[in-house]
Amino acid sequence: MVRFRYQSSVSIETEDVRIAARLSITVGSRFRELRRRRSADLRNELSCYSTPAELRDLEAILDRYEDDETAEIRAVLAGQAMNRLTASRARGPVG
Repeated sequence: MVRFRYQSSVSIETEDVRIAARLSITVGSRFRELRRRRSADLRNELSCYSTPAELRDLEAILDRYEDDETAEIRAVLAGQAMNRLTASRARGPVG
């Protein structure tokens, strides 16, 4: 199991008041499962865009945003395009 742990503390002190806070965050397998499920949901939603016209419309929408904001969506779409290409090559030429 992979764990990410972050700890931080801060202390503020004046003549009358002393404030101390400690933050500890541990991310483990539950986080990975949620991320995996979110990724699967995104792939499933994007698979609804399948015709060339739908994909062009989606691409036009994505072009309105910064690349870092759409990178995950674009990566999924690229993977789906590769899967379609591989599947069409496996079927062979039509006719």
